[in-house]
Amino acid sequence: MSKGIKKKNFGPCIVCGNHDPDIEYRRITTQTILKIDRSPNIENLNIEPKVDDQLCKKHYNELIVYERGMLKMGQKQKNCRDKSYYPSGGHPKRICLTQEKYENLIETSKKVDELQKHTNKLETELEQALSYIIINYYQITYNYFTVLQLY
Repeated sequence: MSKGIKKKNFGPCIVCGNHDPDIEYRRITTQTILKIDRSPNIENLNIEPKVDDQLCKKHYNELIVYERGMLKMGQKQKNCRDKSYYPSGGHPKRICLTQEKYENLIETSKKVDELQKHTNKLETELEQALSYIIINYYQITYNYFTVLQLY
């Protein structure tokens, strides 16, 4: 005498036509038809499911319980973050770069530093040259006017 409930659904699956007695089958109800209509895998389905049709376990999982295993963050989890440690409320995002891109960034930052130093040096030389020109201009005009006064 066997124990437990006897198996009622023996197939076939309406999607793949599988008839294997070792596979678990599920019967389609009106509720499951509503779930199938919301499924993202509905494009792959070539037939119209009806009440009392059967699906094998694989297709049942793809069409009806497709959202299991996906992470859902509830409101409580969102609100319970430690905002004193992470002011934005979440962990900082990590950025991954290839070694080549990282080395290129380091090289360009070195070039930027060198260009900044060179620019500062040119600015000081320009200031010195301008001050020299201004001093010479004042000396030339002073000499010109003193010569004019002598005549």
